[in-house]
Amino acid sequence: MQLVNSSDKNIFHSTIDSWLIILLVLTLLGSLSLLLKLQSMDSLEEYLFASAFIFFTLILPSWVLLRNLYEITNDNLIVGFGPLTWHIPYKSITKISHTTEASLAPALSFHRIKIHYGINQVIMISPKDENHFLNLLKRHVQDIEIVPIKYPKR
Repeated sequence: MQLVNSSDKNIFHSTIDSWLIILLVLTLLGSLSLLLKLQSMDSLEEYLFASAFIFFTLILPSWVLLRNLYEITNDNLIVGFGPLTWHIPYKSITKISHTTEASLAPALSFHRIKIHYGINQVIMISPKDENHFLNLLKRHVQDIEIVPIKYPKR
């Protein structure tokens, strides 16, 4: 796992919606209670099920929380989301828009930037300092179309 220097001005962490924090805390508490019950499990099937459950409800969400970042490098926008990484060359970016679309994305907020790149490819992200992120991105992608929308009030 790559450690990130938070003082680096080209690395942006995701904004996290408060409802997601509540959901994650409840999930973590449920996983921890199951972890305590692992000691009393008799069969291998129960143990394997509980271990898989803990991985998908404790370890994977923690990994996503700790590694949800967007890095602006010299040639690419790098999006890290838990175990996944996307390298998006600036020359492939065609349009940027704002969205509140609720589909699966490497973003921990529903206030997102939708980046269109390549041939019909899209990735949605939610950097904390959106204005600074967009200003840095515009330095690398000269003639980019940014389509604004009004976010609903939080």
